[in-house]
Amino acid sequence: MFLNKKNLEVYCIDFKYFKTNKGERIITSNFIVKKDKNEGATTKAKPKINKKIFIEHVDEYVRDFFNKLFAFASENKMLLHWGSAGFLLNVDLSGNHVNILYGYCSLSAVGLYISGVEIRRKINNAENLIDQYFEKLQSTNLFKPASNEIKWVINKPINNQQVENILDSILFVKNRIEAEGLIK
Repeated sequence: MFLNKKNLEVYCIDFKYFKTNKGERIITSNFIVKKDKNEGATTKAKPKINKKIFIEHVDEYVRDFFNKLFAFASENKMLLHWGSAGFLLNVDLSGNHVNILYGYCSLSAVGLYISGVEIRRKINNAENLIDQYFEKLQSTNLFKPASNEIKWVINKPINNQQVENILDSILFVKNRIEAEGLIK
């Protein structure tokens, strides 16, 4: 509240801990922006960006990759949800959106972050699917482990074969999610 009164944006992360039937531990997180009407100080979420703004904020050598990714998503009827620093790429299962990757750009970094949390929560036979998805992406030699997820900090040009392997991996996970379906 002190920082809010000083007109500083304050963001909090809410962590939730889950344990699967197999005994695996899962931690999820959500960003929380608090509005304190009683004190008169408010914090606002940063405005959402869009494809045009995102492309303008990435280096030229990676612009082509993201343009291909966005076109690929559109061709394959995958949904992009935009936030303040990037996008979520989702598979749509009859109105239920399953996030399969997060792309971000900031002053310090551009990259892709892959988490299996949504797939685990929503999709049948998730563990095998996630393992295969991660293996496919890691075979590009771009993605590195990051806790229970994998990420690719884009800091150099990539070749066409790597682009095709990433797009193939995304199509693989989309098709598997559609085949496995939602947990009932």
